[in-house]
Amino acid sequence: MKQSQLTIIALAGLLFGGYFAVEEWFIEPIFATNDAMMWTLPLVVYIFLALASTGCSIIYALGSLYQIDEIEKHKMPLLCLALALLIGAFVALSTEMGSPLSIIWFLFSPNIVSPIWWMGMLYGIELVLLTYKIIMDARGIKISIDKQVTILTLIIAASAAIVLGSVFGTIIGRESYVGMDASIMTLLSAIASGIAILYLVGIATQEKVFSKVAQWAFALIMLFVIVQYVYLQRSSIVTEIDWIPILLVVSFVVAFALTFVQLRIASLIMLISVFLLESLFVIQGQMIVLGPQTVWFGDMVFYAPNLPEIAILILGISVAILTNRLLEMGIKRIQSAK
Repeated sequence: MKQSQLTIIALAGLLFGGYFAVEEWFIEPIFATNDAMMWTLPLVVYIFLALASTGCSIIYALGSLYQIDEIEKHKMPLLCLALALLIGAFVALSTEMGSPLSIIWFLFSPNIVSPIWWMGMLYGIELVLLTYKIIMDARGIKISIDKQVTILTLIIAASAAIVLGSVFGTIIGRESYVGMDASIMTLLSAIASGIAILYLVGIATQEKVFSKVAQWAFALIMLFVIVQYVYLQRSSIVTEIDWIPILLVVSFVVAFALTFVQLRIASLIMLISVFLLESLFVIQGQMIVLGPQTVWFGDMVFYAPNLPEIAILILGISVAILTNRLLEMGIKRIQSAK
């Protein structure tokens, strides 16, 4: 698909999703949430885009630190994609929180014992670091602490993904969430979705090092899903849900197998599989109704996204595409003016 066609589609997605975002921000709540099911598709969109951004940041930082030429020559597209995905993620999060101002208030009203606050703060720092790196590299400015900034970017990106998992893994009373495996899942999802997106946008297609990263990343998350599936089948916890279907396990296996023959198709399957994995994880932890809410909803609730929530998925992706395009245009202008 040509850049101009993709831009037009993204603009249409921005208008479509923006309509529902404005309605959620300024008119009335329109998402399929209730007192039992509080986190739905808009939050999943944030998680998906933020983790994909993290994956791109980690790949960039490691390539830069180890001076891997095949990654270094794609440094600017990697940085732009990481920043664009993160901005798309924050847009989706702002709808879930009810207002863009809620994010600013959240960041500057610290609760240092809250994993949610640390997640937001770490991703905010990553946003600043990525912006700084893009501006400096576009202008061709090298500074003495460049390596230290890259190391900090790697630490912040990896920490953000791990802390995002801990938001769920440390929740009290939700047995299907609790445990360090939530952080393992988010970190592996970040790397797998990050490299998958690089193949889908055409950045990684000609470089052998990216194929090695994809094979290892896809293998690790495939093994995680298989082990998690087996544990869920053998679980003796009464309130735990078998939330990983066998078809999802198969899709991860197929994606890994295809890395040896057709990486772009493998990346598409992997990206869809990771999105479904994150969606099922977020939803299943809320399906068992707790406390007096059982009077209103019963013992278990079920969820399906409504049209406004699907529109937020389109909005987040559209914002990421348009931001990436604007960054590319801005960099060309800066470089041509030098």
